[in-house]
Amino acid sequence: MSPVSSNISTRQSLFRAIARRDGMTLVLLLLVAEHLEGRCMFGIIWGLTARAHYCFRRFMPTNIALDAIHTRRGLKWGVPAMLVAVPYALAAALCAGLVEAGGSGWLYVLTVLFVWNALKFVVAGPATLFRLLAVRHREAHARRLSSANSQKIQRVQQSARSLVRN
Repeated sequence: MSPVSSNISTRQSLFRAIARRDGMTLVLLLLVAEHLEGRCMFGIIWGLTARAHYCFRRFMPTNIALDAIHTRRGLKWGVPAMLVAVPYALAAALCAGLVEAGGSGWLYVLTVLFVWNALKFVVAGPATLFRLLAVRHREAHARRLSSANSQKIQRVQQSARSLVRN
């Protein structure tokens, strides 16, 4: 066995172990492993980025709240949820003010985090409002179709009864 094929099989077995542990799609990982034969660093960075994304998506409070808002039941809370952006904006201003007053430069990381979370809620408000309007329009259209069909069925049944009587 050549060193290249042994390296590929080692990488494939590593990806299989990762896929079994994390429940990731094995086919996707194998395709990425074969595509990234000579670019291992890119594969590692891509894998770490994907893991961080799913971790943040699952465990960060703002993402959990936004996921709940984007469900059908939560769409009505999108515009009021925009108010959550206000405390985040105030916290960002406070952290930036502390840095300006001589605080640690690391507070800029919190500032960026607070601004990002505030922007997520500000954008979620109009987005959920438009989605809610679209969903309600579809539901009203389905109700109109349903009532029109039931009225047609009733008319057909009445005409059938009148034909039977005659």
